Amino acid sequence: MNFHVTEGIILAAGLSTRLRSYLNGNSKLTTPILGRPLITFPIMNFISVGIRRIIIVANKDNFWAIKKIINEIPSDVNIRIVVNRKPELGNGYSFLLGRKYVYSDFFVLSMGDHIYVPRVLRTLLNALSNDVDIVLGADSSPRFIEVAEATKILVFKDRVIGIGKKLGLFSHVDIGVMLIKKKLF
Repeated sequence: MNFHVTEGIILAAGLSTRLRSYLNGNSKLTTPILGRPLITFPIMNFISVGIRRIIIVANKDNFWAIKKIINEIPSDVNIRIVVNRKPELGNGYSFLLGRKYVYSDFFVLSMGDHIYVPRVLRTLLNALSNDVDIVLGADSSPRFIEVAEATKILVFKDRVIGIGKKLGLFSHVDIGVMLIKKKLF
């Protein structure tokens, strides 16, 4: 069954602590990659699959820089920035802040600092069904990341049976994008 998902959340409230010394006070999400700010990758991927309502959870330090970037996004896209005033509480807290603004039955959740191709979102959308609460994007052959830094996933028969940064036995790594059923809350 092919669902039409029109909403998404992008988590962009991290403090870039591991890269801070390289960024000269700038946000990782506004750093150019291939000539465009990193945060535009998930935004443009969302738009490419028909998502027209995007909630970005930012922190108070990167809010204005992200706002400037999104002002250049096509006008038929509704982008709302929610400020996480406690970014030290992590992505889970940012997610809770953003989910308050989701109205659809299903939505996409993406990390703001992950790059993936639009085909990934289309594949996730095709896997969505009423009997699934979460469709998790995962890579079984990671080549361009530090696996030690990644969230590991153990999959058996298309089901996640283990997930965590310190998982010893794993078959995939998290790619930072998933589909979620709102009623899961």
